[in-house]
Amino acid sequence: MHTETETRRSEIAALVQTIAQSLVDHPESCHVTAVGTSTSCLLEITCAPEDFGRIIGKHRTRLEAIRVLARAAAKQEFRVVEVEIQGGRPESGAS
Repeated sequence: MHTETETRRSEIAALVQTIAQSLVDHPESCHVTAVGTSTSCLLEITCAPEDFGRIIGKHRTRLEAIRVLARAAAKQEFRVVEVEIQGGRPESGAS
């Protein structure tokens, strides 16, 4: 059974996932997991390596915008909301 806090955390994760999937070329490989306590929420975005830059954006503007939206959505429920991205940069041809 989900508590109200877990339900709210899942809703915020779904919001972030919808935003992230709309930015990438491979939305099927983009997932968001949410963990935390009763006062904090950590959202981890996992994506394909080639989509990493699309979520971050130039000068990290897209990632910062996602963080602002997640914090705004969670303001009533959580004191601390962090959004991190997992993926990595694509391998370059030059070594």
